[in-house]
Amino acid sequence: WNLSKNTVEEMKSFSEPISSENSEYDFLAFMLDNQIYYVWDHTLYSADPDFSNEKIIRKDFDVLEALTDGEHIYYGVQSDIREGIETFYMTDPDFRSITPLGITAETGRVHVTENWIYYVKYDEISIGKNRVPGYEGDEIILEGSEIWRCRHDGEGHELVFRFDGELANTRPLHEIIVGDDIYTLYSYWNDDDQDDVLRDGDQFVSFVGDNFIIMKIHIPTGEVSYLDGIPD
Repeated sequence: WNLSKNTVEEMKSFSEPISSENSEYDFLAFMLDNQIYYVWDHTLYSADPDFSNEKIIRKDFDVLEALTDGEHIYYGVQSDIREGIETFYMTDPDFRSITPLGITAETGRVHVTENWIYYVKYDEISIGKNRVPGYEGDEIILEGSEIWRCRHDGEGHELVFRFDGELANTRPLHEIIVGDDIYTLYSYWNDDDQDDVLRDGDQFVSFVGDNFIIMKIHIPTGEVSYLDGIPD
């Protein structure tokens, strides 16, 4: 997709891999050293931007996602906690050195910025008894109550923000980091009668159709504000 001309050109076609068991994760792409890196059928490839000079970098590359800072590759593999929870590693482009980063997070909740890796740390907290039709389990369990960050080499892990107090029943969704601010859609549960029982209609999400509210977290101070995207 050429953003200046707003034109789209197909570079390569991919057929469904016969051996794939995780088709939603089969194609991942990013640029590194003027090469396109992509995962297809559990194999990591590199190629020129026009997909010529294709090379196999690593076979049996079963990852949930792969990111780059322009120098290293960061990738998440399935953890033993449950499906979709990944453990993150860093490697150089030719995989001569692999470093565990001490990050356990849900897929899509790790973000590489210029100086940091931000991640929503995986945890489980019960917020009340479940009386919601169709919601599995005896309790409502929320995941990801803390946002953390570390350096690109996995050093210097530090807590950035914790959802507690008035935000104890709130969780971020689809967060992005821009400079010193985190922007995220969010959901929360509201136990109006304070009986620790959550019922149908007690959950709120900050986006419905074209209406949305974005939570903004200022990292240095922890100040929370909201951006109203509801049309007039």
